[in-house]
Amino acid sequence: PVVDHAALGVVNDGGGGEGGAAGTNSVAPSEQVDVLVLVDRAVDATTPLLTPLTYEGLIGEVLGWNFGVVEVPSADKPDQKSKWPMHSGDVLHEELRDLNFGTVGPIVHNKVLSMQRGYQDVVSKRDGVEMSGVKELARSLARTPPELVSRHVRVCEIIQGVSNESRFRARLDAEQTAVEGVSVDSVLDFVEGIVLR
Repeated sequence: PVVDHAALGVVNDGGGGEGGAAGTNSVAPSEQVDVLVLVDRAVDATTPLLTPLTYEGLIGEVLGWNFGVVEVPSADKPDQKSKWPMHSGDVLHEELRDLNFGTVGPIVHNKVLSMQRGYQDVVSKRDGVEMSGVKELARSLARTPPELVSRHVRVCEIIQGVSNESRFRARLDAEQTAVEGVSVDSVLDFVEGIVLR
């Protein structure tokens, strides 16, 4: 089939190749689409039904997205929610978004420890504070502000709470078994259990 790239909004890199001369794109570089992949669901009908295993996918699954904003329940008052934007402007989200959710917690934990060490290093040297240490701490905090890290710590807590539930694990196991086609009976038992719940 012929695909009309202009109609789909596919934009080249502006390098003068197929689609136009360099610099003729009116779309800002951060808004360009480099590749568009269309998958016929007749070829892959299963994938949209599976639980996403990336950080960003689970944020959508557990908290839900609303135009790049998630509503996160407060740790103290679960009925009170805060709206937090999460997009490519959030450097930590950009770093974590495509990672498997099992690896995100340790990464965020290491960020927190690194920030604490940097702060403690500066504070512990009160008398002999080196400006280079202060400047490095300031640069680090500018790149990844503590409020941003706190947000992701809270989101990780919520996702970890859900992913540690036995129902969630059973669902993942059933999905994996179904995709592999290993034991249809165990998958049917799981589905029956959900339907009868």
